[in-house]
Amino acid sequence: MIDRDDIVPERVAESNGIDATEHLNGSEHARVDSGSADIDETCDGGSGPVVSALVDATLDIAATTDQRMDGNTSGVQMDVTATLDSAPGSVPTSDRGENVDQTVDSAQPAVVRSGKAASGQRSASQGGSRFQTIKAHARGGLGEVFVARDLELGRTVALKEIQARHSKNRFNQDRFVAEAVITGALEHPGIVPVYGLGRYSDGRPYYAMRFIAGTSFQAAINQYHADNPDGVGVDYYSRDFKSLLRTFVDVCRAIHYAHEHGVLHRDIKPDNVMLGQYGETMVVDWGLAKVLASQGTGESAGHDNPLLQSIATETMGGAVMGTPAYMSPEQAMGLNDKLDATSDIYSLGATLFTLLSGQRSVEGRSSLEVIENVRSGRLRSLRVIAPKVPRALVSICSKSLSVDPIERYADVGAMIEDIERWLADDLVLAHRDRESIAERLGRWVRRHHTWVVSGGMFLIAFLVVAVAAGALINTARKRELVAKQQAEVAKAEAMQRYRQSRQAIDTWLVGSNEALQFFPGTQSIRTRMLELAADDYRQLATSSSRDPDLELERARALIRLGDIHQIQLMQAEARSRYDDAIKVLEKLESQPQIGHLASAEAANANVRKAISYTNENRWADAQAELEPAIAALGALAERYPQEPIMDSYLSAALVNLGETLLSLGKLDAAIEALESVIARSDQAITSAQKSRGDAAGETIAEDWDASLAKFERDAVLAGVRARELLGRGCLARGDYQRADAVLAEAIDRLSRAMATRADDPDWVDALASACVSRANVQRTAGMQKEMEQTLALAVEHYEKLVIALPDVPRYAESLALTLADLGIAMFDDERLDEARAMLGQASSRWQELLRAYPDIARYHEQNAVCEDALSQIVLQREGDGDRAFGHASAAVQTFQELAELFPDAVDHRHRLAISRSHAALAVVKVGQAEASGGVLPQDAKLLFDVAIQGLRSLVEEFPAIAEYRYSLAHVMYREGLELATAGEPELATERLSEAETYWRDLAINGHVEAADHLALLLLAHPQADLRDYQQSLEFAQRATKASPHNLRYRSTLAAAMALCGDVSGAKAKLGEGRIAGDQRVGRDDFVAAICSVLARDADSESVRDQAVTWLAERHPGSPRLQAFERLLKDLVAAENR
Repeated sequence: MIDRDDIVPERVAESNGIDATEHLNGSEHARVDSGSADIDETCDGGSGPVVSALVDATLDIAATTDQRMDGNTSGVQMDVTATLDSAPGSVPTSDRGENVDQTVDSAQPAVVRSGKAASGQRSASQGGSRFQTIKAHARGGLGEVFVARDLELGRTVALKEIQARHSKNRFNQDRFVAEAVITGALEHPGIVPVYGLGRYSDGRPYYAMRFIAGTSFQAAINQYHADNPDGVGVDYYSRDFKSLLRTFVDVCRAIHYAHEHGVLHRDIKPDNVMLGQYGETMVVDWGLAKVLASQGTGESAGHDNPLLQSIATETMGGAVMGTPAYMSPEQAMGLNDKLDATSDIYSLGATLFTLLSGQRSVEGRSSLEVIENVRSGRLRSLRVIAPKVPRALVSICSKSLSVDPIERYADVGAMIEDIERWLADDLVLAHRDRESIAERLGRWVRRHHTWVVSGGMFLIAFLVVAVAAGALINTARKRELVAKQQAEVAKAEAMQRYRQSRQAIDTWLVGSNEALQFFPGTQSIRTRMLELAADDYRQLATSSSRDPDLELERARALIRLGDIHQIQLMQAEARSRYDDAIKVLEKLESQPQIGHLASAEAANANVRKAISYTNENRWADAQAELEPAIAALGALAERYPQEPIMDSYLSAALVNLGETLLSLGKLDAAIEALESVIARSDQAITSAQKSRGDAAGETIAEDWDASLAKFERDAVLAGVRARELLGRGCLARGDYQRADAVLAEAIDRLSRAMATRADDPDWVDALASACVSRANVQRTAGMQKEMEQTLALAVEHYEKLVIALPDVPRYAESLALTLADLGIAMFDDERLDEARAMLGQASSRWQELLRAYPDIARYHEQNAVCEDALSQIVLQREGDGDRAFGHASAAVQTFQELAELFPDAVDHRHRLAISRSHAALAVVKVGQAEASGGVLPQDAKLLFDVAIQGLRSLVEEFPAIAEYRYSLAHVMYREGLELATAGEPELATERLSEAETYWRDLAINGHVEAADHLALLLLAHPQADLRDYQQSLEFAQRATKASPHNLRYRSTLAAAMALCGDVSGAKAKLGEGRIAGDQRVGRDDFVAAICSVLARDADSESVRDQAVTWLAERHPGSPRLQAFERLLKDLVAAENR
């Protein structure tokens, strides 16, 4: 689907054939769990009996799978849930096959909240039942807070516990405990006190702290500036403002105390300061706090507290943590190890800027742009935004916000002193060199104001009376008009509250609103913002009304709440909210003014439901939601052409349908839907540009211009996304030229459109995704160098997104996939050591994702792909059959479980067959090591047979998908080679003949890789009398013509030329690479040796030895190179006869 989360299966499917001969299953990934490691360790300690047992288990799984696929119910039916609980790569499931959090369900609380055991509520227990929850209070990114009762001391407290979805992650638990320990160790009136720390019986931590009944500092600032807008009534010398400034000083004192005790806050902002009802000022949320080395003076809580000393609050290098608008430049650069007190001073300066102006110190259309502006020091001018701010306060703020930490205040105490000087009308040190005579006079007047004021009292009194009289007259005149407008204003205010709330929250979401094909992503770096957004939407959605317009807004709020649940990977909750919205909207469809809008929103909610299904690989369910929604939207778009929202919704739905149909293998229908989107997109862009051209020179409403820009933006992105998917569809159908042309156009359009949107995550992500898709086409066309360059560009884009938005799993996932694709490209180019290093980077990122999201099925899928890739690398680089089988069998088990859970996702069946064939290869290697005899081991034959049976089934079901036929030919080819080596020529010839037939058909229809492999088979067939050098030359020329820069294709062609008698031409072909500076591949050495033998060169023996040595040292298990070695040995033997 449109969400990058949904693209993952598609991406992996494309990677299946990056090298058909080795045929890695896709990207390298991390181990699923300790089960895989156990297999690895067991295999290292033994051989035959262990492998046989594992083969038995693998074949049992295979038998069950095939019985289910064939509809045979007579066999034993596997209990999927039990299998998942016990197998490597297990994915916890419910009865319906959906991911569930078993930890939450199984946890047994020590004390029931409010005595309601049946509700599943919990209460904390620490040596007894001390705290009893009263009600939920707030929810953040990691924890949630409840108002609770301390039963021992009879007081109300705030009880914070880690959220269930983070409870199984040890890193998150440690981070939560660290927050409690750090907060509790800092005993200061301005830091909320902690009363206790403990764990539930299920291991989840909690801590109790003082409950602050009040509001946030941000809310107080907002209220002040709303009541006193600059230019109307603001007075920076008033008691109200000075009271807020003294509150800020209290914040500074608390931070200064923390610094003196070796702790940085790292997330200072007005929202993280609470104001109590009785004048208390409390700095809260120490979740990002960092414990520094001992550097305080005097008695230090941090240094006296052993628990605090043991807390590890180090942050991964390069990770950007904090709130973008309030973080220091060095924090925005990810220099976490170099942060000191001056970083918090910068954040205090940004907070002071907000206090003085009511606005943030840095702006940007996205978090990427905000972070970039912070890094480069592009701040807004306080003098421009709020010209009445006293210049001395501007100087304090500017000094704190210096880009260079050395130019800021040395410590928070110095900043406090300067603010206190201003409050006392003394000279501010930061402003000493810039203070004017007028400012000095002003300070003098304020300090001696009594007699100065008395001299002008009479004049002031006269003016006050005059102004008051005028105000009374004007009030009387307006009273009647106000009374008439009250009813309209009340409704308008309600509508405005809804819309402003939705728009404010929508700015936290990347690609929200109508164009959901780019869903999800967040501009927020902290997950807590999503939780706050969800809370806001819950409040908006719970206030029903009899007014149709307000009900429409409430339904839209419900849809937004569902969107946030999707971002949080809470798919069932998301669908519930969409259903709630649809119920509201169905009642509004008969309303005369808004009925058509309600129908469009209802269809849009169904599209979003479809996306939630694809997040669970439930493609058939997604199609069932999309098709009626598209029919409804198509009718609405035709009936209401003046409503651009209809066309936007329809395009998004068609894109989602196209991707769903691709995943279901319905290529023709998918391509038709995507071509429709492209046509609509081009028409919409033309219309928007025409409207802008027609309005040139005219004064147009700002909101209309913004709507037009958004409409054009959505149309561009929809068209690009549709072209990317169309390229994938053409590739699957074997139309490589059109696939490349479509993707090249998508990249070109994006590159041009990004000229003014370089930091927009939507555009960066779309460009990276298009690059990956084109790289896959280049891979199929054999354009190795171009493919690596394109993938490297995609990696660069994804790294930019991950650095700027580290809490968005979608981008981390895309980066891991692309790194793996690049690693497999290196494997394909016979550079095993480089491939292993690149795949290792991908593996590390998958491990991080699995630690954070252990129940996401596709992450387990990627780990299985990793296991399969490792099996091939180990087998070909080290020749270790035991270890290779351990990796392959782990992959088989996981793919089996996924195929059971998600039968609509046929790619799991494809992967399962490939991984079985790789397990068979490992078994063959073990048999060779044990010198088991002159026949192929029976276990290997069984695994090959099951793999081929599965691929035949896919080819029959989906004849239009070239990749399945390509994979079937590959598996037959590999088994044929092994049969030939084991001394079973008849069976070998049968398998190789079938492989030749499939490859020939594919090659004739433009499949370049198939042409190369067919050329190699005809060149070096294990049975010498079946070799056909002339046909080999024909297909080698076909492959090289399609991809003239591919090194492997050029080697095959040179060998065919030499064997057809053109030795000099073959040498010249090899020389082309040296002239162009291309890297030599292993086959070049063998081709050079073949040419040398045929030419009877004097040094032919040394050239031959060089090739054989290269193979033994760097790539001993490569079937390609073994084919050339076999050919070379046969030639030498013939020459010696």
